[in-house]
Amino acid sequence: MKKKIFFTVVLIGMFLAASFLFASGTKKTGTKAAEKKGPITVRIAHLFPANTSMGEKMQWVADQLEKRSNGRFQCKVFAGGVAGGEKENLEDLLAGNIELMCGAGSYFYKYVPELNVEELPLYFWKSQEEANRVLRGYWPKFVKLCEAKGFYPIGLDVREFMGIWVRHPIKSLHDLRGMKFRSINSDYYIAITKMYGAIPIPMPFGDAYMAFKEGVADGAVDPIGPCVGANWQEVLKCYVDTRLILSRSLMLTSKKFIDSLPPDLRKIMLQVGKDAETEGIKILKKYDAINRKKMLDAGMTIIGYNQIDPKELEELKIKGLKFRDEYMKSKGPKVYKFYKDWIKYVEKATGRPQGLPK
Repeated sequence: MKKKIFFTVVLIGMFLAASFLFASGTKKTGTKAAEKKGPITVRIAHLFPANTSMGEKMQWVADQLEKRSNGRFQCKVFAGGVAGGEKENLEDLLAGNIELMCGAGSYFYKYVPELNVEELPLYFWKSQEEANRVLRGYWPKFVKLCEAKGFYPIGLDVREFMGIWVRHPIKSLHDLRGMKFRSINSDYYIAITKMYGAIPIPMPFGDAYMAFKEGVADGAVDPIGPCVGANWQEVLKCYVDTRLILSRSLMLTSKKFIDSLPPDLRKIMLQVGKDAETEGIKILKKYDAINRKKMLDAGMTIIGYNQIDPKELEELKIKGLKFRDEYMKSKGPKVYKFYKDWIKYVEKATGRPQGLPK
């Protein structure tokens, strides 16, 4: 009799426990379903001031995501590095703290070194449109590499040629030798800075202005847009348009986030990313005229590409072509093979030889 009572009590207890777990599971499942039906928050972070081409483009991306999804995407933009720099943004993407970022380049190559091909020197692109077209032709390979590291590329960041910012006007590229240059804290940009003969001082972008003002650094290798946005023209008085690198980076989300989206919202996000490349070119052209005027109004000397000594320019080109081959080779056989295959593809896509004259 005691055994029957014991087993009855046990069975009742098991039933009650199962009922509780079922109810809890149903509640949680219901909550998740409700969350999927409601707006999906897209937190967008980048280090560029809002009044730059990249800043305006990312606001355009946010507006388009909300508009095309009829409000099913709700975007919050954190501009100007308030959510950290590129390194922090990449880590936050993987951790699920943000859903979208732009400017993935220098630090991102530590995750995917093969993708450094997008910012190597001297492809001699004829236009922004050609650069985008050729890079997009290799897109499936880029996506595969990114996915393996937990990321997913949404689009290309349309950026300018990188030039030289210097404290005072220079007469020759040789004058750069021994100058202290602010550099992004990545081995690639440290190596690029050395290629010009300058001494790299790695530091965050946000610290550069005071470093120039206080004489800690004499200049930097950077494009115009973000630097004018940070008012570098107030403390640096010369810009040399060497056009060594037509800068590109990636707009990224995480593989986890893109895979979590319903098919229609995933399609919208990818289309907005692609359309942002065309929109980015328009925005960049507008800002280029505005920024150059700001530089001149601040008393800067702008040395154009055609004003550089042809012999010095040729020396720089040879350095750049040697550099990119040696740099990618230093990343190991796998990365170097990807680079060599990429170069063959670029030659075929553009109809122009890539590399040193034979």
